[in-house]
Amino acid sequence: MLELNADYAERLLWAAVIKRAIDDYRTVIRYRSQGDLSKAEEQRLLKIYNHGSDPEKWIFGNDSGFEDICRYVGLNPDHARANLRRQSTAGDAY
Repeated sequence: MLELNADYAERLLWAAVIKRAIDDYRTVIRYRSQGDLSKAEEQRLLKIYNHGSDPEKWIFGNDSGFEDICRYVGLNPDHARANLRRQSTAGDAY
């Protein structure tokens, strides 16, 4: 049986948090650019914001949490932000 050490497992968990925030950010940007949202799309946005999170604020805001977690899992937060900005500007945030 494969035994994972605690540090590796913790990094995987935090990487999943980063991925979820990025996915939620892309969803918010995509839906923001749409005219009318379907009921399912409205529910998805409510689900994102009802958890008390704003992925855009967390990723691009002044809170160092995003940066700290990115560094912990081996990502460059500035590059991640630049890529997300470029994608959302180009219209392919999803």
